[in-house]
Amino acid sequence: MKQLDRVAKATTAVACIFVIIMMLHVSADVVARTFFHSPLIGTTEIVAAYYMVALAFLPIAWISRQRGHIIVELFTSHLPKRKLKALDAFAGLVTLAYVCLFVWKLFEIAIEKTHIREAWESATGFVEIWPSRWIVPAGFLFMAIYVLIHTVRDARAAITGQIPDEDERMEVME
Repeated sequence: MKQLDRVAKATTAVACIFVIIMMLHVSADVVARTFFHSPLIGTTEIVAAYYMVALAFLPIAWISRQRGHIIVELFTSHLPKRKLKALDAFAGLVTLAYVCLFVWKLFEIAIEKTHIREAWESATGFVEIWPSRWIVPAGFLFMAIYVLIHTVRDARAAITGQIPDEDERMEVME
């Protein structure tokens, strides 16, 4: 579990680094375009294919670890905790099935795009973007692992009736 937490923290840190790199890259492009009338080649493509993909999909594992995804409790807020855990376990199973299917298809796409060496056309040539195709399935794979862990814990809590407090749950995760 600690190794998975390290991976989630590392992918989130990499996403943070990509924010800084993107800021520097775009700023350099603006300076080059404004003062030298010569923009940096491929900035738009690199931002869209690499930086934004990393920012959107690398932190998914950390968000899943923290259970930071949106949960609407409009009809379930008054359920007993045991029934709520059973419902959470069911939702976790559905989510896990969907995310695993998603990861499988994303890996197929990444393999295909790697095989053809996918590239986007820029102003003066091509920018290879196939490496960024591996970021999305990796992010969702780590998310699936956390969803599995949470689903097992929710199912165990629903079956046994032993529901940890939020503080205890976070200590177990750490």
